[in-house]
Amino acid sequence: MESNHFVPMTTNLFPAGSYLPEAFGLASEMSVNPEHLRVIFAGCSDGAEIDSSLAIQQRIGYKGRLAVEGYDINHLAIKAAKTGRHTISRALANMDQRQQELHELGFDTFYEMDDRSGRDIVPQCYLIADANRLRDGHQVKFTEHDLTEPLPFTGEADLVFANNLLFHFTPERAMAILVNLGQTMSKNGVLSLGINGLIDISRRERAKNLLLNTFDLKPVHFDYSNQAVMFSRSVLHAKVGLNI
Repeated sequence: MESNHFVPMTTNLFPAGSYLPEAFGLASEMSVNPEHLRVIFAGCSDGAEIDSSLAIQQRIGYKGRLAVEGYDINHLAIKAAKTGRHTISRALANMDQRQQELHELGFDTFYEMDDRSGRDIVPQCYLIADANRLRDGHQVKFTEHDLTEPLPFTGEADLVFANNLLFHFTPERAMAILVNLGQTMSKNGVLSLGINGLIDISRRERAKNLLLNTFDLKPVHFDYSNQAVMFSRSVLHAKVGLNI
């Protein structure tokens, strides 16, 4: 599959109504070792979802150590993710408040000029959130990978995120990805197939139909407000025939 078909997406840090706390909470409940969760982000793009997760875990006082792995087919997305830096927006009147919020969540922040003129004109500045301090104490890794191909390990992931991913593919390719992700899950693992943040109604309906009708999967958790659907490995094994 050509990697240039998939461009890096800009993901908001902490989207409204985030599904991340529910997913981590469910994985912690089901894991035999909640202090050492292994978490996979399929289609991780620039890593914003991963760094949001780290900030959430810090905010709730999580004392464990996460092993987090992001996979994406686009090498530019992986390159951006490795920097740990995210562009929030052009500096506006409320950016001071946004900057304070980011500091409270564990991000370091700074402003970066939009051009090389050096002119100190606020509308030409971007607020950058740096997550590298958040990543300290956790194992965070990003890898370029075609998700239609098997991942390099099986049976170890406590939580797998594949949010806003499968509807980009034909049902056949989406099924291949689903099987590959399912193979990575531990016995008590959780797979999150949320479609949070899709504004386009037709895409939302296509994604929901793919998850709940085409695959005919019974979720262990379905947050109707955020379209966050989570599945256990046993359900995937029954429906798509995982090799355990």
